[in-house]
Amino acid sequence: MTAVLRVLLTADPMLPVPPPLYGGIERIVDGLARELSARGHVVGLVAHPASTCQVEFFRPWTGATPDGGRDTLENMRVLARAVRNFQPDVVHSFSS
Repeated sequence: MTAVLRVLLTADPMLPVPPPLYGGIERIVDGLARELSARGHVVGLVAHPASTCQVEFFRPWTGATPDGGRDTLENMRVLARAVRNFQPDVVHSFSS
């Protein structure tokens, strides 16, 4: 019997998951989310607001960049709320 995990993935806020054109990490996050879901895990994502990755739980970043200042504080709040609401077993962050 395999345990079902609740996995919360994060990607930087600059590009959607999956990206419309180029985006290396964003493509990896999309593929990982698909594979985890296919294996029966519950997947959540915190990423760019235009992300279309099919997951059970999604929260968009409100800050546009990971470069410090106000955006970083806003995104910290988004992540804290996502963890509180989704209650993941694992947070796998691809964010800066």
